[in-house]
Amino acid sequence: LLAPPVRETTNHVEKYQFTHRHTLQPPIRNPPFRFPHRKRQHTLDTRYRGKNTPTLDGTAKIVGEGRPTSQPLHQDTNILNLSSTFHLSPSETRLLERGLTFIPTPLHSDYGDLQRDIYRYHRTLKLLDHFDYTSDYRTLPFTAPSRWEPKSQTISAPIRKLIKTNTHIIRECHTATITSQQNITLEERRAIAELRKHKHITIKPADKGSKIIIMDNQQYLFEAHRQLSNTQHYTPIPASTQIQTQTKIRQIISDLYGKKYITHRQKEYLDGPDQPRQRLFYLLPKIHQTPDTWTVPFKVPKGRPIVSDCGSESSPAAEFIDYFLNPISQRHPSYLKDTYHFIDTLHNLPVPTNAYLFTIDIDSLYTNINIPSGLAAVKSALRRYPDPDRPD
Repeated sequence: LLAPPVRETTNHVEKYQFTHRHTLQPPIRNPPFRFPHRKRQHTLDTRYRGKNTPTLDGTAKIVGEGRPTSQPLHQDTNILNLSSTFHLSPSETRLLERGLTFIPTPLHSDYGDLQRDIYRYHRTLKLLDHFDYTSDYRTLPFTAPSRWEPKSQTISAPIRKLIKTNTHIIRECHTATITSQQNITLEERRAIAELRKHKHITIKPADKGSKIIIMDNQQYLFEAHRQLSNTQHYTPIPASTQIQTQTKIRQIISDLYGKKYITHRQKEYLDGPDQPRQRLFYLLPKIHQTPDTWTVPFKVPKGRPIVSDCGSESSPAAEFIDYFLNPISQRHPSYLKDTYHFIDTLHNLPVPTNAYLFTIDIDSLYTNINIPSGLAAVKSALRRYPDPDRPD
């Protein structure tokens, strides 16, 4: 089975390669405001420096009296402003209270988007009409989406008339200004432009919950440097290894095709893009942890490291591996799908009256997985549940 290639990313200083398995998540479609950092001071407040918090060249100076542990840090709002230099205006507050995935009503229609949307809609109508609305064909996994569509002369008259009418209406109204009710005020629309001007702050969603975190770039980068300087998990590399990794992956994919485990269409998909996208490293602040245990108490929370793997040379191959491993993982006796599954399990579990219920959390689970042990566990599971159609 294809082993996951070495992960890599680039930050402002140098490139790092991941020597342990890392948390991989796709990037947010509409990412939060992300700003470049300004010039930073090269000192660190020693009052908050712990044994495992080294001073890094280029890190920020974090000063000021820490908040006492008795002072509540989280107010009754979904915004937590940890910046010492930035204060939200009322309109900016109202805007961010709507959430980072909120979409303001556009002022004008985008004719290009409208055309693409109407094309997809018409193509769906043609396919449904062509296959008589009853056929449900299973698509072959790991293939690019089909672009085929039936010819217009093969479509029924009502569908052709509907498509013609829709096209005429779209052409008539594409220059019109949107007159529907706006979902934000004029002040909130101005606040979007104002937030973009603040280049010294970073706005991120919290790791857990619905909080929105505002931090100075100095705070955010300090936590990033602290994690990337951990040589147990990261190793600096002089240059990108994506091309070498891509060559190895494509050779394995070619072998699978030669042994007839995949079709030519699947091979084209699994080969990945010719110019792979570089991985992006970012952090989600863990503000749910006790503030006095943060990297800098009450000022810099620990961050969950995430490497966006979408569009990379290994992303399609990772989908292929997950396709076969995920069903096996669900056959493990300790498997729990979600909270509802856990509650249903408890209903059938006799619990003595003198029993204690408790939970255990593993610190930095993914980065602490021993790679050889993990691969050995996967091989053992594959042998335990054989499948003739699976390319072990």
